[in-house]
Amino acid sequence: MVEPLQTVDANWLIQQPRREPVWVVEDLMPAGLHLLTGAPKIGKSWLVLDLALAVSAGRPFWGYATRRCGVLYLALEDTLARIQGRMWGLSDTASERLCFALNSRSIADGLVDQLDDFAEGHEDTGLVIVDTLQKVRALKGFADEYGLAILAVHHTRKTGDDDVFNTVSGTTCTTGSADSTFVLAKQGRASEYATLSLTGRDVEFQELKLRFNDSPIKNGSRSRRSHPNLAYKSQTI
Repeated sequence: MVEPLQTVDANWLIQQPRREPVWVVEDLMPAGLHLLTGAPKIGKSWLVLDLALAVSAGRPFWGYATRRCGVLYLALEDTLARIQGRMWGLSDTASERLCFALNSRSIADGLVDQLDDFAEGHEDTGLVIVDTLQKVRALKGFADEYGLAILAVHHTRKTGDDDVFNTVSGTTCTTGSADSTFVLAKQGRASEYATLSLTGRDVEFQELKLRFNDSPIKNGSRSRRSHPNLAYKSQTI
């Protein structure tokens, strides 16, 4: 027997309190499923690690307020040594709220169950980063169930397009599942300047101008390299 449709009437709905987005990064990333896309080796992993460090510590990210919460970073194409090197390049401190995993199951083989188990054991989890992921649709329900943000790192196609969001690999099925999409693009592979374009259901279209600073900044025995510095929304570089 076919299950009947579950409906609500308009009179009931219009009287309910308005549900405002729960922001992980105010005006940039609410709870839900989000995509960060860009060409390989463009700096996506630096960007999301900087985000993870900021959110887990509750400090502003590029001047945007964050909600201090637990962060799970699935660094599926990395090693702990590379992650450590990036952290040394970005910050002197890190929060125990930020956890890393180098391996996970695929979506078809139990990734959502693994995330569910982690979230139940870490109740303050507010952000999950998956770097990188090919199929994202199954994560949307998990993000909505727990009211947290999932940022999945993905690739763009090699061919260009007048609409930057059409360059996302697997555009229709991939971006259609996400609440928002970020596209990171450089003026050229060797350029230090990049544009981060953003569109989504609960966020306004934005284009942020970034500069990836390759000048080493000495910090004891370490040097900070290649981390993104934001030139704010409407500012030109």
